[in-house]
Amino acid sequence: MVRDRPQIYWDMDGTLVDSHGAKADAFVYAFRDLADSEITVRRLHDKHAGIPRRHKIQLMGKHLLGQEESGMSIGARVDAFEEHLRSSLKNAELFHGAVEVLSEFCNVAAQVIVTAAPLHEAQHLLNELGVDQYFDRIYGFPDSKAKSIRDFRTHAGPNTVAVLVGDSEQDYLTAKECGIPFVQVASGVQEVICGGAECVYALGELPTVLHKMLTGSGYPGSSRVQQ
Repeated sequence: MVRDRPQIYWDMDGTLVDSHGAKADAFVYAFRDLADSEITVRRLHDKHAGIPRRHKIQLMGKHLLGQEESGMSIGARVDAFEEHLRSSLKNAELFHGAVEVLSEFCNVAAQVIVTAAPLHEAQHLLNELGVDQYFDRIYGFPDSKAKSIRDFRTHAGPNTVAVLVGDSEQDYLTAKECGIPFVQVASGVQEVICGGAECVYALGELPTVLHKMLTGSGYPGSSRVQQ
């Protein structure tokens, strides 16, 4: 039963799915009307990883223009972003080792996707990549990652172990907010997070770390779900 199993919460983009470049290109496309904006857009995309695209576009526009854009302008940029992304995501791939680690833990833990991407997009992409069957639940925008974790944790027993696996500082802050440990998959795009978070540099390194966290076998950061 899900209630009795440990819980692994997975970020999607940048952790399991190598979509960073595709999304960076889509943000650049959304601001194609602003000359010499590409370098800044790519830098802000990296800096603000893990937040919903509309919020990120709002931040980018304010930085580039020095003022808030109208809701209509932001909406038009979101539409342009999604138009470009639909095409480029067709070439998205899983990071090496993703299938192996998901398969290893599918009968050990409840596995849950928490992503800032729209829910329908996440469901479609994971289905196209052939890994949707590994997840007990897929959450996406408009629900925040923290809200998604809190919702699924209502299915947990009082001693259920949980962990969040992600790549960004936003994921780390989400885990901290929810009171569960965090493992960073440092793919080379995001900086390694300081402050005690466990870090691996490839998905193939995750099983050893996760088994320790899920069994509580001497791992100092292990945490149990609080009801």
